[in-house]
Amino acid sequence: MAAYIPPSFGQPGVSISYRPKQLAPTSSSPTAGVPIITVAVPPASIHHIFAHRQWRAGMLMSDALFSSAFPVADRAILELGAGTGLPCITAALVGTAKVVVASDYDEPLLIKELRDNVRRNLPEEEQRRRCKVTGHIWGKDTEELLDCLPRGTDRFDSILLADCLWDPLSHADLLKTVVKVLAREKGARVNVIAGLHTGREKVTSFIRRAYRAGLRLAPVERPDVWPSLSEEAAAMEDPDVGRAGNEAFAHASDRILELEVCGNTPVQQSTTDAADTGGHDTVEGTSSDEDEPRLTGNRRKFLVEGYGEETEGDVKLRNRWLTVWSLEWAAA
Repeated sequence: MAAYIPPSFGQPGVSISYRPKQLAPTSSSPTAGVPIITVAVPPASIHHIFAHRQWRAGMLMSDALFSSAFPVADRAILELGAGTGLPCITAALVGTAKVVVASDYDEPLLIKELRDNVRRNLPEEEQRRRCKVTGHIWGKDTEELLDCLPRGTDRFDSILLADCLWDPLSHADLLKTVVKVLAREKGARVNVIAGLHTGREKVTSFIRRAYRAGLRLAPVERPDVWPSLSEEAAAMEDPDVGRAGNEAFAHASDRILELEVCGNTPVQQSTTDAADTGGHDTVEGTSSDEDEPRLTGNRRKFLVEGYGEETEGDVKLRNRWLTVWSLEWAAA
């Protein structure tokens, strides 16, 4: 295993190819008919929002949608901070969603690349019709998001967040959007994959803020498709869960999956005809590549305060772990 596990891949002007895969070999989800998805990395026109990378969390989100860990059928799905749009494209390819909306910061070059990625990867007119692209600045008017919904649907059943929590100053605005557009129904979910590369406290601070906004950690919908805890890990006790101020984490040990990742080579780089790629350099992937980004199968119990400086203090160590969890309305 490589010593360094990067949290993201690519750069502006490069395309990343990825084939969604099963999260676990025992999953019963279908494996046939899903093509390799090739997405161009957006330009760094607004550098501080970090949309100009393909984040590993987005690849795992794609796998989760493919494996039905996050249900797609008959859902109105919204991705915030979509970047390349890989999860949304996956949802449009593998399921029969009511609508899939890919959104990111409302900047023309970023949205153009996102729209082009969707167009290139969804060959069927019906798929393109159900997968829409729009700009949205978190915390601002949500009309452009709600306008994408089909007639008879007024909110989203599923909101996807893949590595959107790295900036704690944006948490309040992100939640303003979430609470405005998430359906107030039992079964509505905010599905989150957040790496620990920027620190465990970014994840815990968002969960605390969401709890104050009326959202709570939801049960894992498909535990059978995710790696399970060892008996030793399951028996661990988190001494911090019961402390004042940690009410949001009462069920964290069962509802937050902390998963190890590996793989540094999503693709084999090659140059293709500019007519096929719109002038981008292309990186082509193969599903048999042993170094392709994926889960190792290792899972450890989520601890509110973490495993200490020696175990996760260095970013190289934190990069190896992603958290997967969902939020639901506490009073739905």
